[in-house]
Amino acid sequence: MLIRGGSALVVKEFINESLLGNKGICKVNKVWLGLAVFSFLNANEGSPPLPSDLLGIILAVTCWSLTGFWINDLADEQVDALAGRKPSSICLFARYRAIALIGIVALIGIGCVLMYSGSSGAILSYTLALAIGYAYSIEPVRFKDREKWGLWAFTLCVVLACVLFPWFWIRSSCISLILILSMVFCDEWIKIYGHEVQDYQDDFSSLSKTHVVALGLERAQKTLRIQAHIAFAVLCSGLFLVGYIGGRSTFPAIVLTWLGALASAIYGGLARSQNPPYISLVRSLPLSYLGLSYATSRILPVLLLVQMTWKSWYYSPILLWACLLIAIETWNWNKLAQPRSQAEC
Repeated sequence: MLIRGGSALVVKEFINESLLGNKGICKVNKVWLGLAVFSFLNANEGSPPLPSDLLGIILAVTCWSLTGFWINDLADEQVDALAGRKPSSICLFARYRAIALIGIVALIGIGCVLMYSGSSGAILSYTLALAIGYAYSIEPVRFKDREKWGLWAFTLCVVLACVLFPWFWIRSSCISLILILSMVFCDEWIKIYGHEVQDYQDDFSSLSKTHVVALGLERAQKTLRIQAHIAFAVLCSGLFLVGYIGGRSTFPAIVLTWLGALASAIYGGLARSQNPPYISLVRSLPLSYLGLSYATSRILPVLLLVQMTWKSWYYSPILLWACLLIAIETWNWNKLAQPRSQAEC
């Protein structure tokens, strides 16, 4: 039997979750900052990347992201059940079918990299991202249950797949690599740390050995806020340096990004004031960081892609795809920022 429940509705739910869900293809949005900055700077220097190269990167990162989250959902099936969470749709497939699907999607990503990247660095970084991403969830390694190793593994995995891998594929300046690597590393560290804080009660009840469970909730929240302020400083510096390196052509994008950060922070403040107290990323993190994080990782890449598309319409499919996925993700984030019952978490 293909599906444990035997219903075609589960197939529909799986497709909807993969296309429109918070753990679906919109998770590829982590790659936009590096991809857009590297591409924009290369174009300024007279060597713009081929749209086909950008599409290859997006396809490979999408395969990495989907398979990583599917494996994590399968590995956490019992933990989620104990916590009263709704099971992911991938868990409703017969286990061997789910594993086969993960294998096929992973092979598509690997095949894309091997055939089209033409870079040993891209192949190595992508392979390591897959390996670390899977080891994050799967026994006997399962980094997520090894306290701080979980934070390091997740963050390193994202940096490999969304910064180093695209950089090796399309190549850009070493300064841009260091800049984007610092911004993405700090941003992703805070996000995974924040998610562990958000999931503290469930992780504590299920005896999961996350860093926050080992540290204690109150101490972890204080540490998270301090580190979020540090990440805010890194993002501020990074945004300034992107404008400095990119020159006058980046001035409109930088100004609009700051305005977007302000608008995002104001929206987060309104959501925070209207909702009753509960542990969430919106309440655990400073509004200044939340606004700037969204602006630098989502708004800035779109603005840079708009400028590239203005000069060459060949980039329009990439711009439209970025806008669509960011819109889906933003819609999902807005839903997650609302109060929910424990069964819906």
